[in-house]
Amino acid sequence: MTSATPLDGMGGLVGFAARGVDALGEWGVGLFTLAETLFPPLPSEVILPLAGFLTQQGTMTMALVLLTSTLGAYLGELLLYWLGARLGLERTAC
Repeated sequence: MTSATPLDGMGGLVGFAARGVDALGEWGVGLFTLAETLFPPLPSEVILPLAGFLTQQGTMTMALVLLTSTLGAYLGELLLYWLGARLGLERTAC
C-alpha cells in the first residue's frame, strides 16, 4: 500500500513540475529552472517556492538549490543568447 502525498492532487503543468522537483531533488530545480527560461509557460513561481518549502522541510539543502537554480537560469539564458546570435538581428527583431 502506498501513502498519499500532497503532490498527488496536483494536475497539469504545475503537478508535473512539482512531481519532477520532488523526484529529482536539487538537480530537478536546476533542470526546471533551465526549462522555464526556454519555455515560459512553465512558471518559476511554482518551482522556486516549492524548492524553498522542501528546503525548509529538510529534504533539500539551500546551497545546492541556490547553485542549481542559478546554473539552470544562466545556462538557459546562454542558450537563448546563442540562438539569437546565430539567427541574427534581422530574424530576432520585432
